Amino acid sequence: MKTLRKTLLLLCTLAFSLGVSAQTVSGKLVDEQNQPLPYANVVLLSLPDSAFVAGTISDADGTFTLETTMPNQLLRISSIGYSTVYRPVNPADLGVVQLKSDAQLLGEVA
Repeated sequence: MKTLRKTLLLLCTLAFSLGVSAQTVSGKLVDEQNQPLPYANVVLLSLPDSAFVAGTISDADGTFTLETTMPNQLLRISSIGYSTVYRPVNPADLGVVQLKSDAQLLGEVA
């Protein structure tokens, strides 16, 4: 009977640890000319309340990685001069994400 309890406890522990395992979210950011976008903000938000989970910036070659353990999350990618992009974390490898320019022409000052 004790062996059965120990085996059951071991199986439950393994099942729980697999469910809580970390997932790496990664991708590469490029601009409209497919040039790497360095130093862009990449923030992981939990749903449904958009609470901050983790954040990083993209490397000089536009790549980024984040570790997450929670399901149902959203990635917010932003950089000055570009429109903000929101992507679900599934799949964990986002591949290449292109940011669009958000430049606005200002009028003259009189």
